[in-house]
Amino acid sequence: MNDKAGAVATRQQDALGNKREDATPETSASSLAEREKAIVQARIIQAIQRPRDSEAALQRVLKDCSRLRFAEEATYKLPRRSYNREKGRYEDTTIEDLSVRFAEAVFVAWGNIDCTSAVVWDEPDKRIIQVTVTDLESNANYSHGIVIDKLIERKKLRKNEVALETRIGAGNDKVYIVACSDSDIRMKTNSEISRVRRNLVLQIIPADVKDEAREKIAETIIEAIRKDPVIARRNQATAFAMMFFNIKTATMVSDHQRNQAKIQLAEYLGHPYDECTPEEMAELTGVGAAIKGEGVTWESIMEGRATEAEQQAERADLLSSIAGLRTNDAELYKRCCEELDIDSKMSGEELSVTEMSDILERAMAEEGADEQEAGEESQEEEAGKPETDQGSSTLFGKGEKAAEAAPGTKDTKADDGGKEKIS
Repeated sequence: MNDKAGAVATRQQDALGNKREDATPETSASSLAEREKAIVQARIIQAIQRPRDSEAALQRVLKDCSRLRFAEEATYKLPRRSYNREKGRYEDTTIEDLSVRFAEAVFVAWGNIDCTSAVVWDEPDKRIIQVTVTDLESNANYSHGIVIDKLIERKKLRKNEVALETRIGAGNDKVYIVACSDSDIRMKTNSEISRVRRNLVLQIIPADVKDEAREKIAETIIEAIRKDPVIARRNQATAFAMMFFNIKTATMVSDHQRNQAKIQLAEYLGHPYDECTPEEMAELTGVGAAIKGEGVTWESIMEGRATEAEQQAERADLLSSIAGLRTNDAELYKRCCEELDIDSKMSGEELSVTEMSDILERAMAEEGADEQEAGEESQEEEAGKPETDQGSSTLFGKGEKAAEAAPGTKDTKADDGGKEKIS
């Protein structure tokens, strides 16, 4: 093989002596860059020649949202109940947004949007991917980097798998952390790219279009539930059973599996599933969409409920301690409240967790200071007492030396005959 300086190719001979030219890595990279540049330019030219009709695109989006099966997966909801330590009570919040399925539909309906993803770094323990979405008409460009951790959690180890770490999940079940297989990495990569692409595409779509789509989706779901609540509940229980038991088609779901799904949903709702309202069913529809398209698991949702129970138990313990302090030492409780600028007349239910914790800490500190002061006084008293000769005290509290020092005192001793001898 002969190399020439500045050549764009290398000449080689095959077994038959025929000469051929192979591109060097440098020319391959430059050719690939030129190819990508030409593709982007062609898309921009096409977008300019065929601009989108925003009103027609909106109607296509709303038409999709009027289909029940699409509407059930177009938005996701993640209910959260967090404890506000300042207000001393739980507050319900819901994370709600348009889903990956909606972003895929609006990506097609809106048109003239380009989306690319490329691996920029790959190591044994992680992979970094850059996702970019561009509006070809306005040249608005959004990008985001993704770090794919090549580890995964499992409830059960597969054959020949070795756990790298373990943790305790919901229900005190052990969760194993293992290295991802090639298929696991591919699934995680596709899932993360879908979610990031969803966020970037929705940044391009105008806010009023997204608002109208949300309204249409909610209207479609509520109308279907109110039209026939019994059928709607059965279909929803079937959908959750398919997710819980990893079943592909609804016809394969048994009544037992459906009932098991209802038990899980009742645990989430806090009452029997058959008593749920249309609004609660709509909320569960959003939760199901989050599980299917957003990478959320049912176990993680229920872990939040377990955390809530722990917070309730913590508050109950604090209430019991506050009640005991008020009963046993009302003056100390009142003094601690005054020092912390807290109204001592407030009931325990009106106090926040922070306020109760501060009162109990202050009370414990004062009690500790009082005990230390009492101990120091006791030590001072002991130090001020005169020293006495150990072993000089008798059963009656008088020393033998004191009796000898007093002349004329009677020293009575019993002799063998039981008579007293007077000296």
